[in-house]
Order: sequence, then C-alpha cells, then structure tokens
Amino acid sequence: MSDSKYFKDLLEKYWNCETSVEEEYQLKQYYQNGQVDSEMVPFKSFFTSLDDLSNIKMEKPLESLMPRSTVKSLNVRSWVYAAAAFLALGFIATWMINPALLGKSSMVEVKDPQEALAITKEALSIFSNTVNTGSETVEISVSHIENINLLK
Repeated sequence: MSDSKYFKDLLEKYWNCETSVEEEYQLKQYYQNGQVDSEMVPFKSFFTSLDDLSNIKMEKPLESLMPRSTVKSLNVRSWVYAAAAFLALGFIATWMINPALLGKSSMVEVKDPQEALAITKEALSIFSNTVNTGSETVEISVSHIENINLLK
C-alpha cells in the first residue's frame, strides 16, 4: 500500500473518530514532514496548528477562575426540618396516589344513571366553585399590581 493511500485512509479514520493516539501522531508527523499529497493539502494547516494550540499556557490556574462556593454546614435542627418535610410530602403523595390507604375512599359505585349524573354535577359544581375562587383571587392580585403602576 502506498504512503498516499495509507494516509488518505488514516485521515478518513480520523474524521470518523476511529484513530488511535499513535495513528493521530502519524498524521501529525505526515503533515509536518512537508511532502503532502495534493489531495490532502487542504488539511495541512489544521494538523500543523495543533502544535501551536498545544503550547498555549494559561496565565492562572483554572481553579482560580471559578467562583468559590460557600458551603454552609447544616445543623441538627435543619436536618430535622428537612426530614419532617420529606415525611409530610411522602404522606401527601401516598394519599394522592391511593386515598384508601389512609382510610378514606373517594370511589363511589353507583348503578343508577340518574344518581350518577347527580353526583357528577355536584362534583363539577364543587370544582367550578374552586376554580372561580382561584380566578377571583388572581383578578384581585392583578388589580393591586395595576394600582401600583409597576406595569405602566
């Protein structure tokens, strides 16, 4: 196999990220040698610039450029609060997933279609009232913000 064919294949392997460190070194040496095949000349500046890039030295260590984080030690009280919050969230999640685990069941089995319609209407009415209360609160909050003149 001729040198030209070998280095063309090696260059193809390089662009596909399949070369070893030794093969990359061979490519670098090939381009630095100066006797480069005419088809491979466009890549010469890339491989010869790798030496220039490897000689770049940082003025300051990388660690000095990163902001220092202040780590606060947590005392026992903080851990107790965190554990209590975690347990509360666990109970709430359990209840939302399966309310029967806490003794209440939100499931009602109804065989009469009229009774089912009445229960559905009642549930939708409760939901509607809750949504209306929430939207009224939002409207009041927006009117307070508008009165402050922050958005004008």
